[in-house]
This record gives sequence, structure tokens and C-alpha cells, in this order.
Amino acid sequence: MNRLTIDKRLPPEIVQTSSYASPFLINHIPFVLSSSPTNSSILLAFTHANQFGNGGVPRDTTPPDASWTNIDTLKYDLIGMDVWWKKVNSGDGVNYTFNISGGTEYCSGVIYEVKNCNTTTPIDQHNIVGGPLSTINPTPSVTPTKINTLAIAGICATGGSLSLTTPTVSTGWVIDKSAIPPYISTFTSHRILLTSDTTTPISNTFTFTANSFSTATSIVLLAPV
Repeated sequence: MNRLTIDKRLPPEIVQTSSYASPFLINHIPFVLSSSPTNSSILLAFTHANQFGNGGVPRDTTPPDASWTNIDTLKYDLIGMDVWWKKVNSGDGVNYTFNISGGTEYCSGVIYEVKNCNTTTPIDQHNIVGGPLSTINPTPSVTPTKINTLAIAGICATGGSLSLTTPTVSTGWVIDKSAIPPYISTFTSHRILLTSDTTTPISNTFTFTANSFSTATSIVLLAPV
């Protein structure tokens, strides 16, 4: 007799998000979640520090502790962007502060808690790219190696002396968070549907109503358990 095997593993799911946008020059990015994350979830963070006081070179951000792994780092023109992840451990709280190296800056970022991910190798695919003056800012395109991956995309963008407003995103994507300090902002988005095959490239496009001077766009596919 044939038996049907049912895969009862749950797919990745966003639990909560939080953002930070500095209203003044500061030397850290203090994320505060609304509740303590669940043991064996993962945290995903997008961070940015400006170049206002550093001679045109975006400053580095460093994670709260050694449990964080850097996924991507990019410096492009006035833009600097870092993407990080960590596995949630028992006792982890709601506060996660990233530090800015070498001085104070305007800064911004977004953090996610995501459950039902592979906590050993949660990053199925990822990429980051810089872009010039434009209203239309696509992420890199990545092709999943697994089905049921969750796609999350972020963008750091500068409007010069003007703060940008929240962009629109591609069909099938939704904006999750907007962190809008002076000068450079961070916006993040996720794809509503999980990936269903290993042949279709995945990407997102952030579109502003006015030109951004320069951008860094990132995309991450989170693998299921």
C-alpha cells in the first residue's frame, strides 16, 4: 500500500519588525523590538550610517556582539549599507544596538524577527548593489536553491538635503518599514508569496516619486527549516 508523506514543516514567517531613524548625529543604532524574540527564530537587520562627518566616506556599523553574522556590506558614493543575521537564543531580549565606528552620524535601519527558518544556514541567496541618481531602483536578481524561501529586500537611499518619502514596490511585494532620518533613509519590503521553484529569479524594485541621489539595494532569501 502506498503511503502519502506530508511535509509538516512550517515556512518562514515574519513575526515582528522595528526601525530606527536618528533625528540628530549619533554613534549607534538602537533597535527595540516590541517583545522578546522566540528561541530559534532568527533576526535580520539592515543598517546604515551616513558620511556627513567623515569626508564623504560612509562610516562602518558594527553589531551588538559576536553572535551576529554579516551577510553583505556595500559602500557606494554617499551610501553605506550592511545586512546582518543572528539566531535567537534563550534569554535574548528586545534591545539590539549597532555601533557606528569613528564618530557620530545620521543613521537608520530596520530589524526583523523571522520564525521557521533554518537556523544553521538560514541564508539561501543574497546580493547587494549600488545605484546612481534615479527614481527606479531595482534590487539584484537572485534565484532560490530551495522552495518556500522568504524574500526580504532593503534599500538605503539619499535625497540630498531632502528626506525621501516611502517608495512603492513591485507587484506581489509590500513595504514593511520606513526609517526616515535627515538625508539618508532605509526602507524594507517582503514578497508576499514564498518561492515555489528553483528556476524563477526573484527581485524587487523600489520606486520613488523624486530622484534619489544614490542608493544601495539588498535582497535576502531566507531558507525554511
